[in-house]
Amino acid sequence: MAPKRCLGCFTREVESGACPACGYLVGASPESPLYLQPGTMLNERYQIGQVLGHGGFGITYIGYDNTLNTRVAVKEYLPRDLATRATGRFQVTAYTGELTGFFEYGLNKFLDEARALAQFSDHPCIVSVQDFFMANGTAYLVMRYLDGVTFKEYLAQQGGSIPVDTAIKIMNPVMDALREVHGADLLHRDISPDNIFITTTRQVKVLDFGAARSALGAHSRSLSVVLKPGYSPEEQYRSKGNQGPWTDVYAVAATLYRAITGVLPPEALDRANQDTLLRPAHFQPAISPQIEAALLKALAVRVTDRFQTMKEFQDALHGIPPVSVPNPSDWNLPYPNVPPGGQAIQPSPTPSKWLWIAATAAAILIFSLVILHVHRGNSSTVAAGTQIDIKNVESSGASDGGNTGKPNINGVNTGSKGADQGAKQADPPPPPPPPKKYDDFFNTMDSLIREMEQARTDLNKAVIGKEAQGGSWEELEGALRDGIAIRRSLREQVKNLSAPGELEYLKDKFRDYLDNGIEYCRRMESYVSYGKRGDESRSTEVREDARSFNRQVAALYSDATAEYKSKRDTLAGR
Repeated sequence: MAPKRCLGCFTREVESGACPACGYLVGASPESPLYLQPGTMLNERYQIGQVLGHGGFGITYIGYDNTLNTRVAVKEYLPRDLATRATGRFQVTAYTGELTGFFEYGLNKFLDEARALAQFSDHPCIVSVQDFFMANGTAYLVMRYLDGVTFKEYLAQQGGSIPVDTAIKIMNPVMDALREVHGADLLHRDISPDNIFITTTRQVKVLDFGAARSALGAHSRSLSVVLKPGYSPEEQYRSKGNQGPWTDVYAVAATLYRAITGVLPPEALDRANQDTLLRPAHFQPAISPQIEAALLKALAVRVTDRFQTMKEFQDALHGIPPVSVPNPSDWNLPYPNVPPGGQAIQPSPTPSKWLWIAATAAAILIFSLVILHVHRGNSSTVAAGTQIDIKNVESSGASDGGNTGKPNINGVNTGSKGADQGAKQADPPPPPPPPKKYDDFFNTMDSLIREMEQARTDLNKAVIGKEAQGGSWEELEGALRDGIAIRRSLREQVKNLSAPGELEYLKDKFRDYLDNGIEYCRRMESYVSYGKRGDESRSTEVREDARSFNRQVAALYSDATAEYKSKRDTLAGR
């Protein structure tokens, strides 16, 4: 009998218990009925392991290629708003009505994207597709598997933001890759920190090209998951929006802004009415006027005010002529008089000549030593690529660089220590007291949790009203529609909520709960559909499946709220 590989990492042979390499328990059940059972074989070649990630349009698994004897990542097309999978089944089933057409349209575009990306198989910074095929009523993409962390995870490790030069260094390969993609008349349309990957071998990758996502967005304006608020420009909100390379320019600039400032830009549609975007210098006073102006132009709400190509934006960031950008003072943006959580301030006075000299010298020293050290984190789906000049990062808690709460990079602390040494020469006024950075997050999250509780109560009442009190199918159907709309709205609010870097994972927990809550409502809609048709046998089967699934949804909510309350009790008021 052949030894059993661990289905969590495929690096060890494990017969029982927990894998010593990754901790995966042999025989563990999937966390969601939507997921394929670990050990499932696809295309008589790929063995499926545990889930790596679950997004709006698909599920990504770790897998093993039994032909090449190598690990892979397998992405399954399963848009949660359009289709489902019954517990213990392989087959994916599209929802009825017009949603069936949307599913099939997106499925074809999913495969079209795989074919289009195949031409970039040799590009060092683009995740290439090694294989794609149809099975189980859906489609699968197979990609090479490497270890590392997403840019989002890396930012969380660093406390939410990183130095300007480091952020640009990480984003340069992304911009290079997008220039190639745009040259082939393709767009990404979903650039954000969670779609950029840094491998343990110091390579930067662009993940998850969104052809299916954008295609569905053009095909149905009812699907809220086609957007990523804060990163999506205003033209992506419109079915006939003028999209082009400038669309990805905005998303790249928003990602840079998030990395540099630690804050997500306001949603593009909100900015169109009243632009509340804060200048990067508010968060990073040392940012050069050229870089700040380039970011602001790339983040322009109107397409015509933005850089039209990625090369123009990249040149502007590096100060390469002949591209010119206006001075930041010419932009009609408010100087932030109120810092997050703090008291009113005025623009900082111009530093003395000696302070600038000291700061410049310190910056040169730090920049010459700064390289990122990427911890091996959660695995994701990437292709081979070239190294850039970054190394792994460890938090200061595990190094000798001082207790600043910032990363220690090759023995040089990039937190406040170096800045303090430079500032002594100019003796500037002391900084304002730090704001209570957690309070805004906890106050807003408390309100959202109350809304989640109310939504759960309302839906439970509707279900009980039908099943125990003789209510009508129509009443339950209406409550389910409302339940989906409320959960979608809450999901977007949680997604848009600005959180301290170390608390971002809490947002993910609540989003997972809300996503699964929407899936439960969809399953209950199928129950209603069969009930209205008088198909009692099928209706009972679907109801039992939905009831089982809802127990898992409740467990997700319980876990998320318990973890949240623990963090709130520890950090509130700090």
